[in-house]
Amino acid sequence: MKVWQPFETFELNRGLVTFGTPQYDRWILMKHQASWIPMKEFLSDQTNYHDNNELTHAHSQAWALMHYFIFGNKQNMAKLGQYIYLVNNGYEYDDALLSTFGLTPEELLQEVKSYIAKKALPYSTMKLDDIVIDHHHHIRFLKENEARQVIQDLKDLVETFRKSLSHQHQ
Repeated sequence: MKVWQPFETFELNRGLVTFGTPQYDRWILMKHQASWIPMKEFLSDQTNYHDNNELTHAHSQAWALMHYFIFGNKQNMAKLGQYIYLVNNGYEYDDALLSTFGLTPEELLQEVKSYIAKKALPYSTMKLDDIVIDHHHHIRFLKENEARQVIQDLKDLVETFRKSLSHQHQ
């Protein structure tokens, strides 16, 4: 079973899950032919994702950025969590980026470009031993309002969790 999504691949084969293998066409596009969107514009959400007909589609740049965050180095995921926390709590994206990653938007773009230019990109594998996989779940694309509601529900869950932790530590 192979599931292809815009930002990630996922393969299950005989109890071994592989995820994060780059989609070859997207990787080659970003590596050799892309005219990258300036990270300052990209992070400030000034990019029009629907009308972008350039060789660098915003989705491909988002894929490259997320692959870098997930697999670029071991500290990136913790830094990404801190970055998201700061942005969600009123920091400007560039201040949050400098505070967490120590990078300006332009430096982040150069880091991601260098990462994507590698001869090979990392990916992860995981062995599923005792996990039962239920093949009865259906996957479907969400409309924008449905996706926003799912994101809001997740934010509410995180906030509830944070509140319960703060009450435990008082």
